[in-house]
Amino acid sequence: MVGIILRFTGNVKNTIKMFLNKIDMSEKVIDIQYWESYGYSTCKYDINKFGELDLSSETITQELIVDDNTIFPEFAELFIRNANCSQSEITTYSSFVNSKYDISIVIIDYRIVEICSKSEKYLVQIVENFKNSSLKNKEIKILNNINQSALLKAWRCNTDMGIGD
Repeated sequence: MVGIILRFTGNVKNTIKMFLNKIDMSEKVIDIQYWESYGYSTCKYDINKFGELDLSSETITQELIVDDNTIFPEFAELFIRNANCSQSEITTYSSFVNSKYDISIVIIDYRIVEICSKSEKYLVQIVENFKNSSLKNKEIKILNNINQSALLKAWRCNTDMGIGD
C-alpha cells in the first residue's frame, strides 16, 4: 500500500489531527503548500493566511495537531517530514517519492482526502483512525501503485491525473 483515497460526509473537530492520531509526530513537522478552510477556527493564527504570515513548519504543526484547535480544511496540500530534513516543493507523486517527506495529505472539497506515504505503517494507522472516526458514509480506496506523474494538488483539471487514476 502506497496511498489511500478517503471519501466521507460529516465533520470532526480537526480532521488533520484525527488522521494523524497515534502517529509519532514528535520529530516531524507539517509544511503547507496550499490551504483554504471554511467555518470557525480556534487557531491562534489564521491558517488561510499561512503564506502572508510566514508561519514556520513548527508553528503550523503546533496549530494543526498539537493544540486542541477546531479547524475545517476544505482544500489543502500538506506534507509531513522529519524536522531536521529540508522543505521542498511537491507537485507530483514522483517529486514526493524523491523528496524527504514521509506523508502527503491532499484535501479536495473537504470530503475527499488523498494520502500517500513512503511507510505503509502510517497509512495503516490513518485507515484505522478513519474507520474509528464519527464521520459518515466512509469509503476507503487502497492504492498499491500510483503513477509517477499523478498530481498531488487540491485543485486540478478533469484531464489532470490524480493518484487514483
